Amino acid sequence: MSCDKEQAKKDEYEAYQKHLDSVYNEADSIPKYIYNIVVHGNTDDYYNLHMIYLDYKEINFLPFAVIMAEKHKYPPAYSDAIYAILSNSGKDIYEIDQLDSASRKLVLKYLKASYELGDESAMGVVDSLKIKF
Repeated sequence: MSCDKEQAKKDEYEAYQKHLDSVYNEADSIPKYIYNIVVHGNTDDYYNLHMIYLDYKEINFLPFAVIMAEKHKYPPAYSDAIYAILSNSGKDIYEIDQLDSASRKLVLKYLKASYELGDESAMGVVDSLKIKF
């Protein structure tokens, strides 16, 4: 019986160590993710970094979304940039007219680009708001 308890304790400790290693590896990976996003437009690293940033305010992820949208023309990044801007302003996509002019201009720019790339959600928003580009 005590052998089973010791093994269970050892297994629990090993599982905890594995978890800690994954956390540290994730933190160590952030600079690699950023480099691969900025330089190579790596979509897997973009996704991984986005998952890490879910614990922060969305606005903190905006620079990476903008880089992936502007430099690498990655369709999901346009929506991520729009969401970050709207989230920071406390508005939703149907309150574009209530944004300050600079934010509104940027949201419309990314909405248009996303629309032109065939993003279904962007197409739905443009159609429902009857936006003309």
